Amino acid sequence: MSNKAVAQAVVAMQATHECKRLRVLTTAWEIESSVQHTRLLETMMEQDALEYARSDAEASSFKKLLVKRTPKELDIDTDFNIGAYNCDIMSFVVSDVQLDHIEGLARNLRLPGEDNDDSMDSEGESSDSKFDVNG
Repeated sequence: MSNKAVAQAVVAMQATHECKRLRVLTTAWEIESSVQHTRLLETMMEQDALEYARSDAEASSFKKLLVKRTPKELDIDTDFNIGAYNCDIMSFVVSDVQLDHIEGLARNLRLPGEDNDDSMDSEGESSDSKFDVNG
């Protein structure tokens, strides 16, 4: 081989070598880029997890502050109150019937010809001063 050919072979080999070096360097930077993006995503996920945990804790505290009971406890309370309501409404209905009977008896005991003004009770007091359940 001539000197010129050998010199050209060296230049060609250097170009090939530089091309491979740059490919290795580029691939290394692609790997580094992937590693750094992975770290970024992990950091963002950690931050999101911390924010979620904080938000969940805040929401939990807020729920405890406002509701003060678990859903199961609320269901139990609701069931209990429905039962109590049914007892209370029956008691009220019985009381209402009893009141109607007593009021009817009081009207019947009045003397004939006496004014039957319902706004006054038997003692002459206005019924507006009494507590009226019926509103």
